[in-house]
Amino acid sequence: MRRVWIPAILFMLSVKLTAQPWLISMNYNIAFPGNEMSSYITNPSLLGFSLDVRHFIKPSISIGGSFGQQLFYWQTTAWGSMGLGLINSQIRFMNTFPLMLNTHFYLKGPVGWKPYCGVNVGGYYEWNRSEVGIVVFEGRKWRWGLAPEAGVIFPLGRMNLNVGSRFNYLSASNSDIMAGVKNRFYMSMNIGIVFFK
Repeated sequence: MRRVWIPAILFMLSVKLTAQPWLISMNYNIAFPGNEMSSYITNPSLLGFSLDVRHFIKPSISIGGSFGQQLFYWQTTAWGSMGLGLINSQIRFMNTFPLMLNTHFYLKGPVGWKPYCGVNVGGYYEWNRSEVGIVVFEGRKWRWGLAPEAGVIFPLGRMNLNVGSRFNYLSASNSDIMAGVKNRFYMSMNIGIVFFK
């Protein structure tokens, strides 16, 4: 876990403020597993957050970084096999920690509104765990990933809010922890508070 937080903290501390504006967004995320991943975990994830820091190099273009976490959890009673013969009850977890660089393009909108689209590229630290009685199968690994997104930033009273959606794709894996699921992708919806500096 420390290996995930240290690069994120170093990135935040290395940022130098200049005359160009900065945007900091703290978001709560809800995520839905993709088609192939839903054969392993079907429940949506209500346990997610993300922190984005963006620097405007032009009024309509920003570059920056993003860090977050998304935890999927499911208890199943479906019959299956994980090298132990037939089993009936499993508790399954998939925990991802994306650490990414991003760029965004901002469109013209009503006064104070900033519709945007962008792409995040970087790594996902993935932690999978399946519990079958007292037997635990676990896998932890960094994976390359890609996350296009779109959303809108708008004023609400004295605050600015961010509402958006991100498609998270993790590179293919040969792990048997997730019952042969190689392509991992999920759609996250986020809402958060935005600060401009």
